[in-house]
Amino acid sequence: MTMEHFPKIAATNSSLFGFLQMGLSAVITGAVGSVLISSPLPMIITMAVTQLLALLLIVYGKAQHRKYQPLRNAITENSTA
Repeated sequence: MTMEHFPKIAATNSSLFGFLQMGLSAVITGAVGSVLISSPLPMIITMAVTQLLALLLIVYGKAQHRKYQPLRNAITENSTA
C-alpha cells in the first residue's frame, strides 16, 4: 500500500521499512529485557502499548489518505480532460 504511490523507489522504500522494523524491535527488546525481572507484566504492557501505537498510526494514515485522495482524483481528472 505504501509503495503504490512511488513505484520507482519501491525497493528503497521496502528496505527502509525493513530496517526501521528491525531497529525498533531491537530497541524495544532491549528495553523489555532490561526491566524483565520474574514477571511477564513488562512484556505484556510493552506489547499492549506497541499495538495501541500501531492502531493509532493506521487510523491516522487512513484519515490522511482519505483527506488527500479527492485531491489526487481531481488532478488525474483534469489532466485527462
